[in-house]
This record gives sequence, C-alpha cells and structure tokens, in this order.
Amino acid sequence: MEIDLGDLTLELNLRLKAQPVTPRRVLKWGVVSKTVPADRVPSVPQPYTPRTGKVDRIMNLQSDKKMTILGLADVDEMGNEIGPSADQPTYTTDDVTGQFIVLTDNGDGTGVVAATGVLGVAQLTATFPDGSVEVEAINTVVGEPANRVFKFGPPEEVTPDV
Repeated sequence: MEIDLGDLTLELNLRLKAQPVTPRRVLKWGVVSKTVPADRVPSVPQPYTPRTGKVDRIMNLQSDKKMTILGLADVDEMGNEIGPSADQPTYTTDDVTGQFIVLTDNGDGTGVVAATGVLGVAQLTATFPDGSVEVEAINTVVGEPANRVFKFGPPEEVTPDV
C-alpha cells in the first residue's frame, strides 16, 4: 500500500510470517468386503454429529459391502501419504438411525462402515483431540448383480366386463 504525503511517500508492505505446514489428514480405508445380515443392524442411536454441509471427500460404497477404517493418514499437499496420523479420532455420523450405513467405532482410531442396502448419502465425521474434523460423504450405491428376477408390468384385463 502506498500513501502520498506530499514530498514523501509512505509504503506499507504486509507479509504473513511463515506458518508451520500441517499435513492434511485423510481416512485410510481397508479392503471392501461383503456384508452379512448382522453387519446391517445398527445399534440405535449411532454416534451422532449433525450434517455440516462441508465435505472433505466423497466415496461410493456398494449397498451390500462394508469397509474397514484403518485410521487416518497424513498426506502432503499432493496427496502422497507421509505416514499414519499420530492422532486417534473418534467417528460419528449424521445417519443416527442407521438408514444408509452402520458405523462401528472401535475406540482405537479404527472402525467399520457397512452399507445397509438402502441407497442414499450419509456423512462420516472424524473428530480429533484438538477439535479439528475430517468429513467424508458416503454414497451407498447399487451393488453388483446377484440374481435375476422377472419384472412384470401392470395387470391388464383379458376378458370383457359383462
């Protein structure tokens, strides 16, 4: 910024001091596996956090699958994994009744997310000891073909009314 003072010019330069770079955190997911009926039964109410409208990442989970949360990984600004996060978060969801997902927080920074079979979106929130959060939207989507069934149209009358 420059201010004209007549014979003098005052120049002001503002510079932000270097802040320590904190790595980003991302959920580290395990292998996708098939659910069994017991995986789809939530203990209601599930650990709850209201929907914030802010989502850091989005993932799709087939309606008949589950994934293990292996914890969180710190990544650099290009998304390369630096290593496991030292912080152990707690996991909560906005799907308190378990309509779309069943969330299990193991209490050690790991957990499991299982789709219930209903298509929709649930928000998964990882809350760290310092109060910061990482939010992932989980879209439950159609799974792989498992069977074939007949699809019928509406019934039609074949004999005239008397």
